[in-house]
Amino acid sequence: MWFIVLGWEYFSKDTLGKQLVRSADSIGANIAEGFGRYHFKENKNFCYFSRG
Repeated sequence: MWFIVLGWEYFSKDTLGKQLVRSADSIGANIAEGFGRYHFKENKNFCYFSRG
């Protein structure tokens, strides 16, 4: 996602690009946090968070 947004013009990068990059980073962070949990239900919860 980072490489795609880097090629955009400044205004698009500053408005939509920042939001897209943050949301893409959040998906991976939620999945990684859920993977480190002890119970399956907690892991499943973080996967739902990342999907949202």
